[in-house]
Amino acid sequence: MHLKEEKCREKGFLILSVFFIVTIIMGVLFIGYQMVYSKGKKIISSLEGQKLRFEKENIETIIYNEFYKIEKGVVKGIYSESLDYFAGNKNIKRVWEEKNGVIVISDGGYQLRRILLDRKVVYVAGEGNFYSKLSTILKNEKTKNTFEIELEKKIENRELKLKIIIKVLLEYKFRNTNIETPDSEKIREVVVNKYV
Repeated sequence: MHLKEEKCREKGFLILSVFFIVTIIMGVLFIGYQMVYSKGKKIISSLEGQKLRFEKENIETIIYNEFYKIEKGVVKGIYSESLDYFAGNKNIKRVWEEKNGVIVISDGGYQLRRILLDRKVVYVAGEGNFYSKLSTILKNEKTKNTFEIELEKKIENRELKLKIIIKVLLEYKFRNTNIETPDSEKIREVVVNKYV
C-alpha cells in the first residue's frame, strides 16, 4: 500500500508540474504575442502618422505657393488686391460679369462654382446665364442684396488632389442695379478640400 501512495504522489506531482510548466509557457507566449502585436500597431500608426505629416506639408506648400503668387503679383503691380488674382480676368474685371453667361477662368485659374443670395443658391455653374439672373435680382431697387460668390480651382499632383474654394461677399445697397459696381466686395473665406 505504501508503494501505491508513492506512485500516486509522483503522478500528482508530475501532473501539477506539467500544469505549472504549461501555464508558464502559455503566459510567456501570450505576453510575447501582445508585445509583437502592440509593436506592429505602433509601426503601422507611425507609418500612417508619417503619411499624414507628408500630406500636410504637401498641402501647406501648395497653399503657400498660391499666396506667394498673389503677393508677387501685388508687389509687381499686376494685381491691385488679392481679389484680382482670384476673380479677375484680362477681358473683364470679375469672372461673374461675363454677359454671355460663359464661365470664364480667372487669371489665377479660378472659375465660378455657384452664387448664393442670402444663403440660398441662385446659380450653379453650368445652369444658364448667371449674369442675367444677377441683373434680374438687382432690378428690385428696394432691397439691399448680398451675394456670396464661390470660386473654385482644382490642383492635382501625384500624391493628392486639392480643391480650393474662395468665397467672396458682394453687397449692393439700395438702388444699385449695376453688377460691375458693388458697394462692397471682400473675400469672406478660403477653403481647401481634398477630393477623389
